[in-house]
Amino acid sequence: MLTGKEVRRFVGHSGDVNNISNSSKTGILASASNDNTIVLWDYDSGRILIRLTGHTDDVSAVAFHANGHTLVSGGLDSTVRLWDMGLKYSSLHNN
Repeated sequence: MLTGKEVRRFVGHSGDVNNISNSSKTGILASASNDNTIVLWDYDSGRILIRLTGHTDDVSAVAFHANGHTLVSGGLDSTVRLWDMGLKYSSLHNN
C-alpha cells in the first residue's frame, strides 16, 4: 500500500537543490545546488559520500551516464563538466 510517508531526508547543501540523479548501478544519488556544488549521497543511509566542487556558479543539472561511473553537470557558470568517478564508488562505500 502506498502511504506517501517520507522515508529519508538528505540534508547537506547550503543553497537550493536544483536537480537530482540516481545511479541504480551504484546506489548513489547526486544533487546539484545553488551552493555551486554537487553532493554524492549513499541512497540507503542518506550519508554524504563526497562533495564535488569546480563550478563557479549555481549547478543547475546533473545526470549519471548509463555506466554509472561518469557524472555530467551543467551550471550557470556556462560550463558542462564530466566527472569521472572511476573506482571511487567502491572506496566511498567503504569509508
